[in-house]
Amino acid sequence: MSSVPLPPELWLIVFQRVAQAHSHRMDAGRLRSRRSTNHMLSKCALVCRSWAALAQDALFRHVQLGTHVLEGEIGTTLDSLHRLLEVLGRQTALNTAVRSLHVGIGLETKVGDIGLDYVRHGTLSQLMHLVSLCPQIEHLNLLVGACLPNEMFALDAVAPLLSITALDIGNEYDGAICDQFSLRPPPLAVAHCIIRATASSLVTLRVCLYADDEIFEDLPEFPCLREVACLLDNHDAGTSTTSSLRAALRNHAPVLCRAEVGRLDIDVISALPSTITHLILHTSLGAEALPGFLSRFPNMQRLEVHAGNSSSLRKLLASVPSTLQSITVPNFALWSMADAEALENELHRLLDLQSLTIIRASPAADFVTPCIDARIFIVDEFDPRQPTSSQPSP
Repeated sequence: MSSVPLPPELWLIVFQRVAQAHSHRMDAGRLRSRRSTNHMLSKCALVCRSWAALAQDALFRHVQLGTHVLEGEIGTTLDSLHRLLEVLGRQTALNTAVRSLHVGIGLETKVGDIGLDYVRHGTLSQLMHLVSLCPQIEHLNLLVGACLPNEMFALDAVAPLLSITALDIGNEYDGAICDQFSLRPPPLAVAHCIIRATASSLVTLRVCLYADDEIFEDLPEFPCLREVACLLDNHDAGTSTTSSLRAALRNHAPVLCRAEVGRLDIDVISALPSTITHLILHTSLGAEALPGFLSRFPNMQRLEVHAGNSSSLRKLLASVPSTLQSITVPNFALWSMADAEALENELHRLLDLQSLTIIRASPAADFVTPCIDARIFIVDEFDPRQPTSSQPSP
């Protein structure tokens, strides 16, 4: 290291920049592959021991494990999981480097693009062991997969996760594959237990849970979210939970301020605490099930609705608090002049409103721009990072 003119602190910045330029996370299953997005960074770690220590800190800061396998590999990520557990079990310096973990549990069935029916990930117990080895972890991104008929997740393995401030949790799955292989769909109780375990420290919550009516109709222990407006004291998977989702989030999530909720997660929406200031909804169609629920967030400043129609959007906005400063709506809610005028009427009472963002499905999408005293931005659905055009309202 003496032949290198830069001090270690600057080299660490260099390695972190390389990591950011190459997907910003370590994929433990592909690290040694030349196709790995971290291949350049992993080569840096092989230059010398001094470089290795600095590069590994950047490599392990964002760990991605159990989200996919390469084409031609066997359908499991367990080998990568076991290797990671082994490494973290003996290298304490790496343990404290991990800040973000992307992992899957159970059987992932959304993998048809690589010619596999499903991919086996780790268990809930292994996940808790992995998280326990990372005392500085702040962000957990968890995919809850399906179960084999004779296997279920051990909910008693879930312990409080007090360091996590950001939680992304979902259970996206392929109902046809579950039916073909007699797999049990992801139990909602797993997601609820993880949410409860992280509630006291959560600042950001992103939930994307789905229930398939056709799959669930013969499984009463897995209730459909469409039919459950208040799934609060749940007993799904045959396991009684001692505290409800509502009690965990409303009473024990004092710093939760940002939540992103999927299309059918009415139970999660109903449990959100009043501290929410930024809410992202992937539909407004559930507004009928929870009339006036936005009034429970008196300090809300930003609302994003990414799907729905003009009727459901109006019902949703009827209860939005006057503190709202920014709102995002889909162009589907502004097909006609009547739609635009209806939105105008709802927004005119929001005296603090500063901006309206319209998400258009395509550059050629038709919609009517409402006339309001706020700045209007138009962004494309698949590239929302920068407005494609913006204009002040007349």
